[in-house]
Amino acid sequence: MRALVTGGAGFIGTNLVNRLISEGHQVTVLDDLSAKSPGNSERRFRLVQGSVTYAYLVNDLARDADIIFHLAVRTMALSIADPRTDSRVSIEGTLNVLQAAQKFNIPVVYTSSSAIYGNGKPPFKESDPVDLLTPYAAAKFAAEGYCSAFRDVSVAIVRLSNVYGPYQSPMNPYCGVVAKFMDRARWKIPLAIFGNGEQTRDFTYVGDAVDAIMSAAQKGFGQVVNVGTGIETSVKRLTEMVGEMFGSNEIEYTDRRDIDLIQRRMLDCSRAAQVLGWQAKTDLATGLELTRQWVEAVA
Repeated sequence: MRALVTGGAGFIGTNLVNRLISEGHQVTVLDDLSAKSPGNSERRFRLVQGSVTYAYLVNDLARDADIIFHLAVRTMALSIADPRTDSRVSIEGTLNVLQAAQKFNIPVVYTSSSAIYGNGKPPFKESDPVDLLTPYAAAKFAAEGYCSAFRDVSVAIVRLSNVYGPYQSPMNPYCGVVAKFMDRARWKIPLAIFGNGEQTRDFTYVGDAVDAIMSAAQKGFGQVVNVGTGIETSVKRLTEMVGEMFGSNEIEYTDRRDIDLIQRRMLDCSRAAQVLGWQAKTDLATGLELTRQWVEAVA
């Protein structure tokens, strides 16, 4: 299989590219390298530096692809700081991908986000109403709408929840909370909690997320599926688990940020089990230990 991966130099993209290569597929990565992860030092794929907002470039790369994995995105924090650029990447970029897929008759796996559920009542099902609290969530949901509108393109949509694991670099100021906590705990710096720490998230190990994306590329076309563990964990509990691993238990509390609007997150992933035959295999303790091993190996 010849795969085009947009955003393939980022955190989840790096893990997906590694999996594709390990299974013998040919991979082309389109990425602007704005959030490059510390991985893939042994270049076994074609890297094209550029943006999904360049329609001509997406079109040219799609010409030689059998499938597109569309992961290119701006972070939630950047979406709030610059919503116009965020909309160009998430909405216009997705439109470019869909038009190219339509032209060359190739399928697309689109990685959306559980952020679209906002402050609804968990566990969230795919049929639940959306609650768009940030430009990031609004753009993700708009992109899903375009995926639905292109009815002659086979599209699988996976809504990911708080993915963490190897190749998520703490050097990126917009990385996820697990990477930040591990970096601070390793250096015995107090773990910073924004707000009271009672907000919950459904933390999903990246290996499980990649499993779901790969399964979606086989069985998920025409479907929207949640990808999470179905377990909610408070941020405070996460700090305790990470602190115990590194022998650093000091916590500091600070004011809630503009991006910390969601109080609870937990996904109902029964559709993924039915449609993809997928369910998360990695509990949080195991996933954190695997992440710790990677952190210490690259330190």
